[in-house]
Amino acid sequence: MTQILYFLISVASFSAAMAAFVFFLMRHEKAQLAKRSAAVVNPHLRALEERAGSSVRALVGFSYIVHSIRLRLGIADSNRIRVRLSAAGFYDAYALDMYVGIRVLLPVAAVALVSFFTTGFAIILGVASAGYLIPDFVLERLVKKRRNKIRRSLPDTVDLLVICMDAGLGVDQAVQRTAGVLDIAYPDLCNELLHLGRLRSLGDTRVQAWKKLVARTKSEDIEQIANMLFQAEKFGTPISESMHVLADSLRMQRKQRAEERAARSSITLLIPLVCFIFPVIFVVLLGPAVIAIIRGFSAFGQ
Repeated sequence: MTQILYFLISVASFSAAMAAFVFFLMRHEKAQLAKRSAAVVNPHLRALEERAGSSVRALVGFSYIVHSIRLRLGIADSNRIRVRLSAAGFYDAYALDMYVGIRVLLPVAAVALVSFFTTGFAIILGVASAGYLIPDFVLERLVKKRRNKIRRSLPDTVDLLVICMDAGLGVDQAVQRTAGVLDIAYPDLCNELLHLGRLRSLGDTRVQAWKKLVARTKSEDIEQIANMLFQAEKFGTPISESMHVLADSLRMQRKQRAEERAARSSITLLIPLVCFIFPVIFVVLLGPAVIAIIRGFSAFGQ
Protein backbone atom coordinates (compact mmCIF):
# COMPACT_ATOMS: atom_id res chain seq x y z
CA MET A 1 0.00 0.00 0.00
CA THR A 2 2.86 2.35 0.88
CA GLN A 3 4.65 1.61 -2.40
CA ILE A 4 1.50 2.39 -4.40
CA LEU A 5 1.13 5.69 -2.51
CA TYR A 6 4.75 6.64 -3.25
CA PHE A 7 4.23 5.72 -6.90
CA LEU A 8 1.11 7.91 -7.15
CA ILE A 9 2.90 10.82 -5.47
CA SER A 10 5.84 10.48 -7.88
CA VAL A 11 3.52 10.38 -10.91
CA ALA A 12 1.59 13.43 -9.64
CA SER A 13 4.81 15.37 -8.98
CA PHE A 14 6.22 14.50 -12.38
CA SER A 15 2.95 15.48 -14.09
CA ALA A 16 2.84 18.79 -12.21
CA ALA A 17 6.46 19.53 -13.13
CA MET A 18 5.83 18.72 -16.82
CA ALA A 19 2.67 20.85 -16.84
CA ALA A 20 4.56 23.78 -15.29
CA PHE A 21 7.40 23.36 -17.81
CA VAL A 22 5.00 23.31 -20.77
CA PHE A 23 3.13 26.31 -19.37
CA PHE A 24 6.28 28.43 -18.95
CA LEU A 25 7.56 27.28 -22.36
CA MET A 26 4.35 28.43 -24.03
CA ARG A 27 4.50 31.75 -22.16
CA HIS A 28 8.13 32.21 -23.22
CA GLU A 29 7.34 31.47 -26.87
CA LYS A 30 4.40 33.87 -26.78
CA ALA A 31 6.60 36.57 -25.25
CA GLN A 32 9.30 36.01 -27.87
CA LEU A 33 6.68 36.20 -30.63
CA ALA A 34 5.36 39.44 -29.21
CA LYS A 35 8.91 40.87 -29.10
CA ARG A 36 9.59 39.87 -32.70
CA SER A 37 6.30 41.37 -33.80
CA ALA A 38 7.05 44.59 -31.95
CA ALA A 39 10.55 44.68 -33.44
CA VAL A 40 9.05 44.58 -36.92
CA VAL A 41 6.83 47.54 -36.07
CA ASN A 42 9.54 49.41 -34.10
CA PRO A 43 13.09 48.75 -35.36
CA HIS A 44 14.61 50.58 -32.38
CA LEU A 45 13.11 48.18 -29.84
CA ARG A 46 16.11 45.86 -29.87
CA ALA A 47 18.52 48.72 -29.18
CA LEU A 48 16.35 49.96 -26.35
CA GLU A 49 16.18 46.49 -24.82
CA GLU A 50 19.93 46.10 -25.00
CA ARG A 51 20.44 49.45 -23.30
CA ALA A 52 17.88 48.55 -20.63
CA GLY A 53 19.46 45.22 -19.73
CA SER A 54 19.65 43.92 -16.19
CA SER A 55 23.20 45.19 -15.64
CA VAL A 56 22.32 48.65 -16.94
CA ARG A 57 19.23 48.76 -14.75
CA ALA A 58 21.35 47.82 -11.74
CA LEU A 59 23.84 50.59 -12.55
CA VAL A 60 21.04 53.09 -12.99
CA GLY A 61 19.57 52.05 -9.63
CA PHE A 62 22.94 52.39 -7.92
CA SER A 63 23.51 55.83 -9.48
CA TYR A 64 20.01 56.90 -8.40
CA ILE A 65 20.84 56.01 -4.80
CA VAL A 66 24.13 57.93 -4.99
CA HIS A 67 22.34 60.89 -6.58
CA SER A 68 19.74 60.94 -3.79
CA ILE A 69 22.47 60.87 -1.15
CA ARG A 70 24.35 63.69 -2.90
CA LEU A 71 21.21 65.82 -2.99
CA ARG A 72 20.55 65.23 0.71
CA LEU A 73 24.13 66.13 1.60
CA GLY A 74 24.05 69.19 -0.65
CA ILE A 75 26.96 68.07 -2.87
CA ALA A 76 26.72 69.82 -6.24
CA ASP A 77 27.67 68.38 -9.62
CA SER A 78 31.26 68.81 -10.72
CA ASN A 79 31.43 70.16 -14.25
CA ARG A 80 35.13 69.24 -14.49
CA ILE A 81 34.46 65.57 -13.74
CA ARG A 82 31.52 65.52 -16.13
CA VAL A 83 33.76 66.89 -18.91
CA ARG A 84 36.36 64.20 -18.19
CA LEU A 85 33.69 61.51 -18.27
CA SER A 86 32.45 62.83 -21.60
CA ALA A 87 36.02 62.79 -22.90
CA ALA A 88 36.22 59.12 -21.90
CA GLY A 89 32.99 58.37 -23.77
CA PHE A 90 30.51 58.29 -20.87
CA TYR A 91 27.69 60.63 -21.88
CA ASP A 92 24.93 59.07 -19.77
CA ALA A 93 23.28 61.13 -17.07
CA TYR A 94 24.16 58.59 -14.39
CA ALA A 95 27.89 58.49 -15.25
CA LEU A 96 28.83 61.18 -12.71
CA ASP A 97 26.92 59.47 -9.89
CA MET A 98 28.50 56.13 -10.81
CA TYR A 99 31.97 57.66 -10.68
CA VAL A 100 31.32 59.32 -7.32
CA GLY A 101 29.84 56.12 -5.90
CA ILE A 102 32.83 54.05 -7.02
CA ARG A 103 35.31 56.53 -5.53
CA VAL A 104 33.47 56.34 -2.21
CA LEU A 105 32.78 52.59 -2.04
CA LEU A 106 36.10 51.29 -3.40
CA PRO A 107 38.22 52.55 -0.45
CA VAL A 108 35.65 51.17 2.00
CA ALA A 109 35.65 47.76 0.29
CA ALA A 110 39.45 47.73 0.11
CA VAL A 111 39.80 48.56 3.81
CA ALA A 112 37.21 45.91 4.74
CA LEU A 113 39.12 43.31 2.71
CA VAL A 114 42.56 44.22 4.05
CA SER A 115 41.34 44.32 7.65
CA PHE A 116 40.96 40.51 7.54
CA PHE A 117 44.72 40.15 7.01
CA THR A 118 46.30 43.03 8.92
CA THR A 119 45.50 45.77 11.41
CA GLY A 120 48.41 48.08 10.61
CA PHE A 121 47.25 51.67 10.35
CA ALA A 122 49.78 52.60 7.69
CA ILE A 123 48.79 49.69 5.43
CA ILE A 124 45.06 50.38 5.84
CA LEU A 125 45.62 54.08 5.13
CA GLY A 126 47.66 53.24 2.02
CA VAL A 127 45.04 50.81 0.75
CA ALA A 128 42.26 53.37 1.32
CA SER A 129 44.25 56.03 -0.52
CA ALA A 130 44.92 53.65 -3.40
CA GLY A 131 41.24 52.74 -3.59
CA TYR A 132 40.34 56.42 -3.75
CA LEU A 133 42.93 57.25 -6.44
CA ILE A 134 42.50 54.19 -8.68
CA PRO A 135 39.20 55.37 -10.31
CA ASP A 136 40.79 58.72 -11.18
CA PHE A 137 43.83 56.97 -12.64
CA VAL A 138 41.67 54.58 -14.68
CA LEU A 139 39.53 57.46 -15.96
CA GLU A 140 42.63 59.40 -17.03
CA ARG A 141 43.95 56.34 -18.86
CA LEU A 142 40.62 55.88 -20.64
CA VAL A 143 40.62 59.54 -21.69
CA LYS A 144 44.16 59.33 -23.13
CA LYS A 145 43.45 56.05 -24.89
CA ARG A 146 40.29 57.42 -26.46
CA ARG A 147 42.03 60.61 -27.58
CA ASN A 148 44.75 58.56 -29.27
CA LYS A 149 42.10 56.52 -31.09
CA ILE A 150 40.37 59.70 -32.24
CA ARG A 151 43.67 61.16 -33.45
CA ARG A 152 44.48 58.03 -35.46
CA SER A 153 41.02 57.94 -37.05
CA LEU A 154 40.91 61.60 -38.13
CA PRO A 155 42.64 61.32 -41.56
CA ASP A 156 40.17 58.78 -42.96
CA THR A 157 37.26 60.67 -41.42
CA VAL A 158 38.32 63.96 -42.98
CA ASP A 159 38.75 62.21 -46.36
CA LEU A 160 35.18 60.95 -46.19
CA LEU A 161 33.98 64.40 -45.09
CA VAL A 162 35.62 65.87 -48.18
CA ILE A 163 33.96 63.27 -50.40
CA CYS A 164 30.55 63.97 -48.87
CA MET A 165 30.91 67.73 -49.25
CA ASP A 166 32.14 67.34 -52.84
CA ALA A 167 28.99 65.31 -53.48
CA GLY A 168 26.85 68.31 -52.45
CA LEU A 169 26.12 67.72 -48.75
CA GLY A 170 26.32 70.50 -46.20
CA VAL A 171 28.73 70.41 -43.28
CA ASP A 172 26.25 69.04 -40.73
CA GLN A 173 24.83 66.48 -43.17
CA ALA A 174 28.34 65.39 -44.17
CA VAL A 175 29.32 64.96 -40.51
CA GLN A 176 26.28 62.78 -39.78
CA ARG A 177 26.79 60.76 -42.95
CA THR A 178 30.45 60.17 -42.09
CA ALA A 179 29.56 59.14 -38.55
CA GLY A 180 27.05 56.60 -39.87
CA VAL A 181 29.46 55.08 -42.41
CA LEU A 182 32.59 54.85 -40.21
CA ASP A 183 30.78 53.70 -37.07
CA ILE A 184 32.28 50.19 -37.20
CA ALA A 185 35.84 51.22 -38.04
CA TYR A 186 36.15 54.23 -35.74
CA PRO A 187 33.40 54.08 -33.08
CA ASP A 188 34.96 56.64 -30.71
CA LEU A 189 35.21 59.48 -33.20
CA CYS A 190 31.84 58.59 -34.73
CA ASN A 191 30.21 58.75 -31.30
CA GLU A 192 31.68 62.22 -30.85
CA LEU A 193 30.35 63.29 -34.24
CA LEU A 194 26.91 61.87 -33.43
CA HIS A 195 26.97 63.72 -30.12
CA LEU A 196 27.88 66.83 -32.10
CA GLY A 197 24.79 66.30 -34.27
CA ARG A 198 22.61 65.87 -31.18
CA LEU A 199 23.88 69.17 -29.79
CA ARG A 200 23.07 70.85 -33.10
CA SER A 201 19.54 69.41 -33.06
CA LEU A 202 19.07 70.63 -29.47
CA GLY A 203 19.70 74.21 -30.54
CA ASP A 204 23.44 74.81 -30.25
CA THR A 205 25.04 76.80 -33.02
CA ARG A 206 27.75 75.25 -35.13
CA VAL A 207 30.41 77.25 -33.30
CA GLN A 208 29.15 76.19 -29.87
CA ALA A 209 28.86 72.51 -30.82
CA TRP A 210 32.37 72.37 -32.30
CA LYS A 211 33.84 74.23 -29.32
CA LYS A 212 32.34 71.60 -27.01
CA LEU A 213 33.80 68.87 -29.23
CA VAL A 214 37.24 70.48 -29.03
CA ALA A 215 36.92 70.79 -25.23
CA ARG A 216 36.05 67.09 -24.91
CA THR A 217 38.68 65.67 -27.22
CA LYS A 218 41.57 68.12 -26.62
CA SER A 219 42.73 67.34 -30.16
CA GLU A 220 44.75 69.86 -32.14
CA ASP A 221 43.55 68.36 -35.42
CA ILE A 222 39.89 68.74 -34.47
CA GLU A 223 40.68 72.28 -33.33
CA GLN A 224 42.07 72.97 -36.82
CA ILE A 225 38.85 71.69 -38.39
CA ALA A 226 36.78 73.80 -35.99
CA ASN A 227 38.81 76.95 -36.71
CA MET A 228 38.47 76.32 -40.44
CA LEU A 229 34.70 76.01 -40.11
CA PHE A 230 34.55 79.17 -37.99
CA GLN A 231 36.51 81.14 -40.58
CA ALA A 232 34.40 79.75 -43.43
CA GLU A 233 31.20 80.69 -41.61
CA LYS A 234 32.50 84.14 -40.72
CA PHE A 235 34.11 85.17 -44.02
CA GLY A 236 32.17 82.98 -46.47
CA THR A 237 35.23 81.17 -47.82
CA PRO A 238 34.78 77.77 -49.54
CA ILE A 239 35.16 74.86 -47.13
CA SER A 240 35.84 72.09 -49.64
CA GLU A 241 39.23 73.38 -50.79
CA SER A 242 40.41 73.96 -47.24
CA MET A 243 39.27 70.47 -46.25
CA HIS A 244 41.28 69.00 -49.15
CA VAL A 245 44.43 70.71 -47.84
CA LEU A 246 43.69 69.62 -44.27
CA ALA A 247 43.12 66.01 -45.36
CA ASP A 248 46.52 65.93 -47.10
CA SER A 249 48.12 67.46 -44.01
CA LEU A 250 46.56 64.89 -41.67
CA ARG A 251 47.67 62.00 -43.86
CA MET A 252 51.22 63.39 -43.90
CA GLN A 253 51.19 63.80 -40.12
CA ARG A 254 50.02 60.20 -39.66
CA LYS A 255 52.84 58.99 -41.89
CA GLN A 256 55.38 61.08 -39.99
CA ARG A 257 54.13 59.73 -36.64
CA ALA A 258 54.47 56.17 -37.93
CA GLU A 259 58.03 56.87 -39.13
CA GLU A 260 58.87 58.46 -35.78
CA ARG A 261 57.63 55.43 -33.85
CA ALA A 262 59.54 53.12 -36.17
CA ALA A 263 62.72 55.14 -35.56
CA ARG A 264 62.18 54.95 -31.78
CA SER A 265 61.65 51.19 -31.86
CA SER A 266 65.39 50.47 -32.15
CA ILE A 267 66.12 52.50 -28.99
CA THR A 268 63.18 50.88 -27.19
CA LEU A 269 64.43 47.40 -28.06
CA LEU A 270 67.89 48.24 -26.75
CA ILE A 271 66.76 48.10 -23.09
CA PRO A 272 65.47 44.48 -23.06
CA LEU A 273 68.37 43.51 -25.32
CA VAL A 274 70.96 44.75 -22.83
CA CYS A 275 69.12 43.68 -19.67
CA PHE A 276 67.88 40.22 -20.67
CA ILE A 277 69.37 38.90 -23.90
CA PHE A 278 73.05 39.88 -23.65
CA PRO A 279 73.51 38.37 -20.14
CA VAL A 280 72.06 35.07 -21.31
CA ILE A 281 74.36 35.06 -24.35
CA PHE A 282 77.38 35.75 -22.12
CA VAL A 283 76.42 32.92 -19.78
CA VAL A 284 75.97 30.48 -22.66
CA LEU A 285 79.21 31.44 -24.40
CA LEU A 286 81.48 32.07 -21.44
CA GLY A 287 79.97 29.61 -18.96
CA PRO A 288 81.73 26.46 -20.28
CA ALA A 289 85.04 28.31 -20.55
CA VAL A 290 84.75 29.58 -16.96
CA ILE A 291 83.90 26.09 -15.72
CA ALA A 292 86.89 24.62 -17.61
CA ILE A 293 89.22 27.28 -16.12
CA ILE A 294 87.95 26.59 -12.57
CA ARG A 295 88.46 22.87 -13.04
CA GLY A 296 91.94 23.48 -14.43
CA PHE A 297 92.97 25.58 -11.45
CA SER A 298 91.47 23.00 -9.09
CA ALA A 299 93.50 20.21 -10.69
CA PHE A 300 96.62 22.39 -10.67
CA GLY A 301 96.19 23.02 -6.94
CA GLN A 302 95.92 19.34 -6.20
